[in-house]
Amino acid sequence: MRVAVADDNRLFREGLVLLLENLGVLVTAQAADGDGIVQAVAEDVPDAVILDIVMPPGDYGGLTAAESLHRAHPGVGLLLLSGYDSTQFALRLFGCDGAGGRGYLIKDRVTCPDTLRRTLASVAAGEMSVDQEI
Repeated sequence: MRVAVADDNRLFREGLVLLLENLGVLVTAQAADGDGIVQAVAEDVPDAVILDIVMPPGDYGGLTAAESLHRAHPGVGLLLLSGYDSTQFALRLFGCDGAGGRGYLIKDRVTCPDTLRRTLASVAAGEMSVDQEI
């Protein structure tokens, strides 16, 4: 599975990349903001993209980037991995048309790397997955 990762927290982003690589996931790109991940995906389209919601540009650059990515690459799975447990954000992500897989997990609730790997595989396969708290 090929995955791109976007999070403005460098320590978290690079730690997540190491974890994914240890799980056998090929990380094709990293970005610290929404514009960077949209550009990286345009150059090399992965199976799925992991995005934080709150990152530049603006207040919700990751969510805006997810919407842009969905329009440009409807078959790419999108996984919001965030500290925010917001039904509003989930509705925005899942309110798009039915193409492509989408998921929303809360960072603090992902306690097992296998959960992350399974969720990524499901969104890459076109399925939906959302944290039960949302």
